[in-house]
Amino acid sequence: MGGFIGGGLMWGSQVIFPNWPNNVKNWAYEGVDKFKDWGQSVQKEFNTIATNVGKDLEKKVSNFKNDVADFGKKAEKVLDRLPKITAPTLNWFN
Repeated sequence: MGGFIGGGLMWGSQVIFPNWPNNVKNWAYEGVDKFKDWGQSVQKEFNTIATNVGKDLEKKVSNFKNDVADFGKKAEKVLDRLPKITAPTLNWFN
């Protein structure tokens, strides 16, 4: 009985609103297109953020590498200025 009533309502709605199935289909396609556009914009934003983070990280790693190299050069200069300590030699015949 419920199927008969449901079918009657569907048939009646198609008689009263003949463009209803196409309108629903078009509405669904528009919704899918909007969702697709939204997904593409989110992907573009994510790519922009990931690129910026990558560039910033690369810059910071490069700066850190340069700082470590500068520290090594300064340490080498300090060690070069220290007096040289030589180990005493043992000579049995001296």
